[in-house]
Amino acid sequence: MAISLAMITGQLTGQIEVSNNTLDYGKVAVWKNDTLVFSIKNRSATIAKLLPTYNPTTLLIGPKDIKPGQTADYKIVAYPAEKGYFEFRPTYYFSNSNNPVALVVKGTVGVFDDNALFQCPKLENKPAPPKPAYIKIQVVDEITNKPIYHSNIVVRGVGSEVSLEGSGTEIEANARKYTISVTAEGYLPKISNYIFTKNGDIVLVKLKPIVSNDEPEEKVVLEEEPIGSLHRDVLDTLSKKQAKQVVDLEEDITQKKEDKNVVEKVTQSEIKRNRLEKLTTEFANSNKPPQHVIILADVSFSMKRNGYLEELKTALIATMKTLRPIDSVSLITFSTRNVVLADHISARFLDSLNIVIGTIEAQGGTNAKIALKTAYGMADRYDNNTQIFLFTDGKFNTPGTSVNWYAEYSKERSLNKHYTLNIILFSNDETDYAFMQKVAINGKGGAFYINKWGIETLILEQLLNQ
Repeated sequence: MAISLAMITGQLTGQIEVSNNTLDYGKVAVWKNDTLVFSIKNRSATIAKLLPTYNPTTLLIGPKDIKPGQTADYKIVAYPAEKGYFEFRPTYYFSNSNNPVALVVKGTVGVFDDNALFQCPKLENKPAPPKPAYIKIQVVDEITNKPIYHSNIVVRGVGSEVSLEGSGTEIEANARKYTISVTAEGYLPKISNYIFTKNGDIVLVKLKPIVSNDEPEEKVVLEEEPIGSLHRDVLDTLSKKQAKQVVDLEEDITQKKEDKNVVEKVTQSEIKRNRLEKLTTEFANSNKPPQHVIILADVSFSMKRNGYLEELKTALIATMKTLRPIDSVSLITFSTRNVVLADHISARFLDSLNIVIGTIEAQGGTNAKIALKTAYGMADRYDNNTQIFLFTDGKFNTPGTSVNWYAEYSKERSLNKHYTLNIILFSNDETDYAFMQKVAINGKGGAFYINKWGIETLILEQLLNQ
């Protein structure tokens, strides 16, 4: 089932909650420009920035930014020019909401104090200076229409050339004709000509994934079904009565072993559940700032053959329930190429995230180079506390890439950033672990084998420890 970005992001409007939209001074005998107080809550997973707004009859006093999940107090001052009843309807916009904060400020003035002002003396939200004309470039996957975060964009105009990295950018339009060249590992390059027509034009560049011969899925050939632990050819040499006795005995032994295993599994399951619940509560009550959790999921055929992929999907669905409403999730699958399934979605939207996780399927090889570039490009876009979790069975096969590239790249991209890279291995190979450990440590994180506590516990432990 294909999930469009609109289905997920369509729910993300109206993230600002106002404590009181109507602010009434009542009847004021002597007007002295008093303030009224109200509060605004940022319900989204991103910072709400107060945008420049011109309201000459009212002055808004308060913070320019509201952090995710937090509430800020604001004061408003009205400047009526005449005695008697007045009513003003100022509006204020925040960066993370399509809908404005619409207020009604009213009251009745008896007489004015000698020092009272009739007009707003200054504007805290002065209109922004006009921007020069610009062009917006967006690079997406031709099949999924998802952003390609590791793309390289070169824009050539008359006597100018600009080189950029990322899924999109804005450039000043100081010429009429441009040549736009876009490349991204795992995609066919594209060159197109563009003629500037109006300010704010959007140039959408769609790159076509490079198709390779995906690794074929292995067929499992089952041996002839045994009875107990003895195959039929052995039983055929015994009498029917002897055979039945052997089978009954082995079934009895098997049953006792299974009963013992069930008891052990129930005990382990309880311990695991209790540990997870404890960590979930600890994380929910922590003072950790909002976290951007980026999941990089290896979906190569080797992950599917060993049953790791289904295990990972189940664990990711469970993990979503342990995150806080102020946290956000991005989900990228990688094989021969990348697919961005969720782009900075609030953890509150569990249903949408779980549907997306359910669509994950195995395909191709293991190009972790593109995966890392995409993850760090996405982290740069939102630039906050980012935890990257890369899940793999430890076998990278990016042609033409040095084994040292991964560690050097994670070190370079984590420098002076609040980014952490953790790699969780389904493989028990010590060579794989040594390789991954170096990459993760350079990314300010660590490499981990999957242990008895499970993936969800590993993720929570790292979120709490950072």
